[in-house]
Amino acid sequence: MMKKGNRKAKEIVWYVIAGLIAVFGLLTLITGIIGEYVDSVDSFITSIGLGISFQLFGSLMLVLAALVTLITLVVFAKRTDVAREREIKRAQRFNQEE
Repeated sequence: MMKKGNRKAKEIVWYVIAGLIAVFGLLTLITGIIGEYVDSVDSFITSIGLGISFQLFGSLMLVLAALVTLITLVVFAKRTDVAREREIKRAQRFNQEE
């Protein structure tokens, strides 16, 4: 049987990427909130010229991070289920042969 803590490197890399996106989104969101109250940060935001506020951009980044995490969970859970079913079928075939 598979170990509970058995994670592949690809899965961990995707979780790290999602975490970095979430941290970037959170920092951008905080910068947008600070920018509402501090003139120098507000002028910085307008000089970048994103066309959207930092708060909206940060929120979109957090949603993107959540989607990456969700897709990673679904994909790797499916792979784990298929591997478990395969091992169970092998064990059943082995028991039938004896």
